[in-house]
Amino acid sequence: MEWFRSVHGAPRHPKWQAVARKSGQPVSVVVSVVWALMDHASRHAERGRVDDLDADDLSAYLMVDEGDVLAVIDALAAKGWITDGRIASWEEHQVRREDTSAERTRAYRERKRGDSDAPVTRCDAVVTQHDAPDTDTDTDTDRTPPTPPRGIAADFSEWWEAYPHKVGKQAADKAYRKARKAVDAGTLLAGVRRYADGKPEDRPWCNPATWLNQGRWDDAPADGSGPGETRPQPRPECIMVWSGDCDWAQLARRMKGHGYRVEVPDAPGECRGPAPPPHLIPQIEKVAESFGVRFDVREIQ
Repeated sequence: MEWFRSVHGAPRHPKWQAVARKSGQPVSVVVSVVWALMDHASRHAERGRVDDLDADDLSAYLMVDEGDVLAVIDALAAKGWITDGRIASWEEHQVRREDTSAERTRAYRERKRGDSDAPVTRCDAVVTQHDAPDTDTDTDTDRTPPTPPRGIAADFSEWWEAYPHKVGKQAADKAYRKARKAVDAGTLLAGVRRYADGKPEDRPWCNPATWLNQGRWDDAPADGSGPGETRPQPRPECIMVWSGDCDWAQLARRMKGHGYRVEVPDAPGECRGPAPPPHLIPQIEKVAESFGVRFDVREIQ
């Protein structure tokens, strides 16, 4: 049975209250997200890694918005509990599951016991001794296997690189393989490129697995050129003021992951760019606050 280590009192540790205040989520959601992260980290091939957790899937189970889950993850990162996509103290608190010599010996003995139950060679079968001469007159040059065709894993990698909102890679891989039973790789790649080029700026990015499961490669969004349609007007330019200090590159990635097309500087200060849609400003402020910085928008006079 696979497992990970916890300690007495962990569900009621005071730091979850601090994360709750920072993320704006109840402690119950924080603890649920933390334990889901621990479980994901334990199951991961690279134990301790959590940056590919499917927040959309977890939010559906917890019956909360995906943004609530991401807010908790952001707050955990700001508190240093998550670093570089990993649970920071994983190796310190978790048991290492290394393949020791004792384990290898045990596995070898089990294989030997299993061999005794394997079917035996028929009595009239031809048996070749390991030191018998090679009587095959054919040359070995014609036995070189042909170059295998490009596999679905490579197709998925190309599609993944084209998808602008990279979350839930494992779930997306599974959904991609399912979609390939209906359409070819070129159709999926062309569809995601249309989506990346045509997504309205005031809409969040769709989860990759959701995009695939809903057959969104067939979407044909209106471009505003048809009768009765209007093209979206370009957003006016504004001055965005960032106060405080944080990992600005990580903040920029988080904003992009949410689908918020907002200019994030490399250091505290002002920067110019298209004004965010008014209804998204409170959400942008919430993400900025989870990183310990303040975000303000000023009109250009």
